[in-house]
Amino acid sequence: MKKFLAGLTALALTATLAGCSNTPGDPASSGGPAPDSSVPEVTTPSTQAPPDPDLLNPLTGEYNLVSGGDRPVAVMVGNNDKSRPQLGIDQADMYMEVETEGGITRIMAVFSNASRVPDQLGPVRSARTPFVSVALAMDLIYCHAGGSNTALDAISKSDMDNINALVYDGTTFWRDATLKKEKGTEYSMLVSGKNLVERMEKLKYSTAADRTAPFTFGEKAGSGAGDKVQLNVSGNRIVSFTYDGDTGLYTKQNGALEKGNFHKSAEGRPITASNVLILYADKYMESSDTCNFKMSSGEGILVSGGSSRDIRYSVANSGMKFTEADGTAMISAPGKTYICLVDSKLKGKTSLS
Repeated sequence: MKKFLAGLTALALTATLAGCSNTPGDPASSGGPAPDSSVPEVTTPSTQAPPDPDLLNPLTGEYNLVSGGDRPVAVMVGNNDKSRPQLGIDQADMYMEVETEGGITRIMAVFSNASRVPDQLGPVRSARTPFVSVALAMDLIYCHAGGSNTALDAISKSDMDNINALVYDGTTFWRDATLKKEKGTEYSMLVSGKNLVERMEKLKYSTAADRTAPFTFGEKAGSGAGDKVQLNVSGNRIVSFTYDGDTGLYTKQNGALEKGNFHKSAEGRPITASNVLILYADKYMESSDTCNFKMSSGEGILVSGGSSRDIRYSVANSGMKFTEADGTAMISAPGKTYICLVDSKLKGKTSLS
């Protein structure tokens, strides 16, 4: 259907020439005779070849793709107390956490292609409108288990490529017996990358996309603090991130700094990211139960590399875009990005140190 042109400035490795400077008989170094001008200088080219552009991960700027095309897929994952710890969630290439209803948040786990989805991912939960908007803007294949009326209506009207677990063929998604017994039916749905690849083939969904990736990768320091960040993703849900200068990664906690618990997968692996992206938008109730956000454009903060700076964003059917405060393309560090969409009224609760 589409070819995902990684609209990013990747950190391309360039081959270098290593000149040989060991000229025989250099009097300055050995006290011997003057060099023989008849002996040509020898240079040895580097054997390091530039990376294969087909391996470039458009969501992280890293060369880690193996197979499966370059069109990202997104899977809705529960994030309330019963949903955690989630299976396989630490493997995602990008995250987006948003309030859905009553202060509860969900996470859209995004993978650069279906082949990167782990053998077990879940619990798979239903669609919500803010995620549908971003999935449409980024041309993601959107995977979910049913959805709110407004979200399903948005999916239908946009005719976006999606895989609904509640109308699956009996093999793509499955109920885990242990989760069903311990947590209930709605928290037992799982999916695998292998199954998604097969399902996409049956649906004739393209594994290539032509939507420009929203990230430009490089090095750019901010003027604000950024070793630690704490924010309210909803009125009653706090998340925080702590930077490790040795790894260049932020580790996520559920709860306030110094008080929260590390957000780990069911396999015991923490959620980490190179970039924490906080987007502010006005929240409103789209129904008596579910909320949505006015996010056609707005302001935010990029926390990366131990510093922070103001950014701007826009979300449209034609694409998602991030820019610096001066309007140039936003530069983020290579690696995963964790996006938090936050109600503008809660902006004052964001703390950076």
